[in-house]
Order: sequence, then C-alpha cells, then structure tokens
Amino acid sequence: MKKIVAFALLSLVLGTACQNREKKKEPSATEVTEVSIPDLLAQADQYVGSTVKITGMVQHVCKETGKRMFLIDRTPENRIRIDVNENMGTFPVELEGSTVEVIGEMKELRIDETYLRQWEEEIKSGEKLAEDKKIHTGAESAGSHDESSQLSEAADQGTHTAAEEQIARYREQLAQSGSDHLSFYSVTCLEYREIEE
Repeated sequence: MKKIVAFALLSLVLGTACQNREKKKEPSATEVTEVSIPDLLAQADQYVGSTVKITGMVQHVCKETGKRMFLIDRTPENRIRIDVNENMGTFPVELEGSTVEVIGEMKELRIDETYLRQWEEEIKSGEKLAEDKKIHTGAESAGSHDESSQLSEAADQGTHTAAEEQIARYREQLAQSGSDHLSFYSVTCLEYREIEE
C-alpha cells in the first residue's frame, strides 16, 4: 500500500512539474498586408518596414543583372521597383508582360544633402559608385531613355560626370520640393509567383 501511495505522490509531483513549464511560443508568421500598387505608392511612407502583398504586370526586368523588376498596375505612372533579396537569384526576363504577385518588405531610400555629399566624396576619391547610389526609376523600361534615366545608367556604370549631373539634379529636386529629403520607395521581394490568366 505504501508503494502505491508513494507512486501516486511521485506521479502527482512529476505531472505538476511538467505542467508548470512555460510553453514555447510558435514563431508568429509575419503579418502581410495586401495592397494595390496605387494605394501603396500613395501611402508609401506608412508601409515602410511592413510586409506587403502586391499584384501587377511586370513592365521591365533589368536585363544586365536581373536583380530588379518594375511592376505596374494599370498605368505606367503607378510603378514600383521590386528588388531581389540576398537569398534569391535573379528575376527571369521572361516575366516581362506577365502578371505576378509579390510578397516583400517595403523600403525607403532617403536622399538628403548628407547623402549627396558622401556621394560626391566617393566620386572624388575615385571609388566605383556604391550599389546604394544606384537609383533605378524604371523610366528606361518604357522603351525611351529620357535624360534622367540616361544619367542614372551612366552613374550606375561609374561615369563621374554623369553622377555629378545626377547629384546636381537631385539638389535641384530637393530645393523645389521644400523638404529636407527625397524619398524613393521599393519592395524587397521575399517571394513571388506568376499568375496564370
């Protein structure tokens, strides 16, 4: 009888001890906000750092690197740049003209006077332009290279004169904006899928 009581007490103590352990929380899935491209662009600053899901037509895939593509909604004015993340390969050029759904993190690149001065220092030191100085607007994807996109492309290739012209243009835009910075928004792709129509 003593053995049965001792066993029951031992079972009770062990059972209670196991129940008092903290339960491990399952890692919560990242909250994804589905938003249209026009709404995303209209309220871009509110989505910075958030994970968003957008759907649009691939207007352009960068043919040189494949590391970026541009999605549009119904009009080319509603265009957002999509960048590969560090664990992705490249976007296939064959996506151009396709409708895709992208889940990714909204990013902001702020250009202010400090940014422009650092960029000028890189030019003076003879460094090849840093990757973060390469601002792609997707303007070249429409088939016509306007002056701004030509400057961007030349600056991307390390052409100092073009980079200096682009810096001057950003300074002009800063002065006209009445703000202390210019914002360029993009989405870093976490995953995407082509939607068959």
